[in-house]
Amino acid sequence: MRRFAASNLTEAHTRAFAEDVAYYLRQAPRQLPSRYLYDELGSSLFEAICRLPWYSITRTEQHLLRAHRQAIFERLNGLSTVVELGPGSGEKLVTLLADHAEREVTVHLVDVSAAALDKATRAVTTCCALPIIEHGKLDPSIVDLMVMPSLA
Repeated sequence: MRRFAASNLTEAHTRAFAEDVAYYLRQAPRQLPSRYLYDELGSSLFEAICRLPWYSITRTEQHLLRAHRQAIFERLNGLSTVVELGPGSGEKLVTLLADHAEREVTVHLVDVSAAALDKATRAVTTCCALPIIEHGKLDPSIVDLMVMPSLA
């Protein structure tokens, strides 16, 4: 029985998903792109893992951001755009921006999980009165932001 898609866009996404699954499951080792796995539950699970006592990566990142955020902003004088790829809860970005909330910076949050985008947006909004633009799944507008000038 043939299924009818609600739109050509949906049909194109379904076809792309099927092609990706076929391609990645032929790889050694087999794999799937994470963009197909992150939903609200996946985001919550990741956040829970980050808080486990033996998972020190997130705590170390937070420590480094607190210790060096001033130097980061001194080096990036004139910064007008911050792009956070996979912001999760937004905690790291809040740590980075906390002392610099008065700057005129536009924040772009990019995540495949709508739940993560919502959580990060709330966290950054609570911390800082900065313009925030969310980019979710299959958002082509983010490509323009990825062409950044050299920081040399």
